[in-house]
Amino acid sequence: MTPRSYSLVMDMENGYGRSNDDEDDSKYRRPIHVIRWKRYSRGFYLAGFVVCLVVVLFILMLRVANGTDMDSTASSSVTGDETYKLMVVADLDTNSREKDDKKGKWKTILKKAELRRKEDGKFSVHWLEDQEVFTKFSEAGRGMELSALLEFNNRLYSFDDRTGIVYEMVKGNKAIPRFILMEGNGDTEKGQKSEWATVKDGKMIVGSFGKEYTNPDGSIRNTNNMWVSTIDSNGHVEHVDWTENYNRLRKAVGCSYPGYMIHEAIAWSQHMKKWVVLPRRVSNQPYDEVEDERRGSNLVLLVSENFKKIEVRRITPITPTRGFSDFKFLPNSHDQIIVALKSEESEKLQTQNSYITVFDLNGTVLMDETEIPGKHKFEGLEFFFF
Repeated sequence: MTPRSYSLVMDMENGYGRSNDDEDDSKYRRPIHVIRWKRYSRGFYLAGFVVCLVVVLFILMLRVANGTDMDSTASSSVTGDETYKLMVVADLDTNSREKDDKKGKWKTILKKAELRRKEDGKFSVHWLEDQEVFTKFSEAGRGMELSALLEFNNRLYSFDDRTGIVYEMVKGNKAIPRFILMEGNGDTEKGQKSEWATVKDGKMIVGSFGKEYTNPDGSIRNTNNMWVSTIDSNGHVEHVDWTENYNRLRKAVGCSYPGYMIHEAIAWSQHMKKWVVLPRRVSNQPYDEVEDERRGSNLVLLVSENFKKIEVRRITPITPTRGFSDFKFLPNSHDQIIVALKSEESEKLQTQNSYITVFDLNGTVLMDETEIPGKHKFEGLEFFFF
């Protein structure tokens, strides 16, 4: 049979296509809109897919940009009714030694807690059990005076401000010595008085307290406590002179030498690309051991990477006897919410105490300074799953 040839013409009245061949016109009658839909449907599907893909990519790009280039006034992504697990570690000073152990044993206290965020944005804290952790290492009869907690490469580290030992805190209430940091440029006989630690560029940066060691007459004996140590993922240790950085912080708040600042809470913000500094002590007067106990700080310093731009903010209410001893950024807050420890001590009364508080970088206090049970000086804090 010879194939039939035909062409479609438009029936203006009915809107149908019909054949020029009148003999079997009904065989070829089909709605024009059906023919056109089949012709263009694949194109519509493809165009819709492309539009959806572009929208998704645009949203992802916005989220990445917001996550890596947040300024100090950015809002956080923390939502209500969330619970965060944290732990704090104590510096018991001379009380760290076990009096009944003749061979010599020193201890610290790890205290676990749950920090809870409520629907109104405020926080509360619920304290869990304590753990005692022991060591046999000491320097001149003192040891295990831990002053910071830091997670690095999925391990939890703490830093003895007497011996310079860096311990890994492991399950089973064990502290395993991993590194020894010596003060100053490292070529000294005394362990670094490590007071703060943070992670930057894939390295731990462990700092001393940022003040000259002075003689009784106020003259400078050395600047070993104005250095920091770095530890990379392979365990390589380097020593870096931070004297100029510390002095710029002093100048920004008007306490250049013989005034001073004492630091126990410095962290690098990967989101803001800034250093965040919460000084423990600030004074425009020369150091005095007794008066120092009442020179607590409520300052927060936002510092550029090269320490050339420094913004000074006064955040929390000030209590002269209390100073910052550590802090961490609340997870998922774009480094805009800070959970901080404050500690106080009296040499005369032989007492110690610590507090925990939460605030944002705009100055809103989200949890007032709340006393930590135990009457100890807690100087290290970290969010850690346990």
